[in-house]
Amino acid sequence: MKQRLLIASLLLVTTMMNAQEAVTTEVGEETLATTNEVVTDGVVTNELTTGETIAEATTEVVATNAKPLYVETVGYTITNGETLFASPMARFEVQGIDEQSGLQDILVSVDGGEYAVYKNPISFSTEGEHSLNYQFIDRVGNSSYSKTFSVTLDATAPRVIDLVLTPEPYKAAGSEYVGPNTEFSFTSFDDLTGVAFIEYSTNGQDMSRFETNTTFASLGYTNTEAFRLSYQATDMVSNVSTLKSQVLIVDATAPTVNVFAKAIEIEGIRYISSKDKISVEAFDAETVVAEILYAVNDGEFTQYNEQIGIYLKEAGEFTVRAKAIDVVGNESIEVEYKVVVDMLAPTGDALYIGEVLSTEYDPIAKPEETTEDLVEEEEATTEPVTTEDGTTTTEEMTVVATELEVPAGTEVDAMVTEDPTE
Repeated sequence: MKQRLLIASLLLVTTMMNAQEAVTTEVGEETLATTNEVVTDGVVTNELTTGETIAEATTEVVATNAKPLYVETVGYTITNGETLFASPMARFEVQGIDEQSGLQDILVSVDGGEYAVYKNPISFSTEGEHSLNYQFIDRVGNSSYSKTFSVTLDATAPRVIDLVLTPEPYKAAGSEYVGPNTEFSFTSFDDLTGVAFIEYSTNGQDMSRFETNTTFASLGYTNTEAFRLSYQATDMVSNVSTLKSQVLIVDATAPTVNVFAKAIEIEGIRYISSKDKISVEAFDAETVVAEILYAVNDGEFTQYNEQIGIYLKEAGEFTVRAKAIDVVGNESIEVEYKVVVDMLAPTGDALYIGEVLSTEYDPIAKPEETTEDLVEEEEATTEPVTTEDGTTTTEEMTVVATELEVPAGTEVDAMVTEDPTE
């Protein structure tokens, strides 16, 4: 009677990351499952007939490379449909059992080569499809049918991984500037098994799993400084891409804004006409200004055009609000410029103020002029004086001119003085 030969299958000795038992992980609408499988007479079941785990940590996934799948753990094998993928790190061990005389030898053929006695676990190093043929021989010469185990080796790490910055960095003098609120993410692609996860770090710190778009401010970069961002991707069979890194400079300085006009300031109030232009200027110390926005009173902000400026066509009090945003997204504080638009023309009347003093109108003459005294005190003189007794004496006599009022327009020929002796 032919002895029963139980083929206890291929042992996939896969070193799992944090997984020794069957695991099911849901990612979005995809379901990733690991199962323990035993091959008995060519039939795959989930029952362990020997009481020990013979095959473990095979991950089943139905997915495409249209979008990356981020999973918690990955191993060195994954099944996609009926195809088993493995990494170069995966090893395959063949085990058998005979219930009567016992197992004598296990013969294996790798990729169609000659059969040889199996001694050590088998691994593959070249990418592509591989086959492992095996059969068992017991101690009395009974041999099993030859079985074939197929595996596709994925030896290529994610081949595309790039850093995506939103908004795009500002490049100047060989440096790339980003803002604290700049978001970063990654794009990656894997030809065979798909991307499992992406990791990143800054300035050589421990790697962190990338989950969703993240800002540099959330990592603590809120001041102007330079740092190095490093990142790598891992596919579903644990192939790791080459570590990439990029030096970035955080520009945390917002622009400064100034609003000005040709205004007349009286007691702290600025006055302009409807023809006067209000201008806005902005400056950024680290990068450049991307746009200037302004609003009038409680209106919505709109783009400022330096060539046109701002004109207020109605009379009254106005508040012009302005702000600026630089190329990496830093927004300045809002600046206010209060002004009164004066559209009232001056008014006035002509008034009679008195008699005309001149036949000619002098527009620059003063309304009233003070006539200086025309008489000055004369020096003292000495003249002979005749007395009543007929004698002549000499005495000091002071002659003082009297002040004369001369009507306007009267010509004065000479100063007349009276002799006090007459």
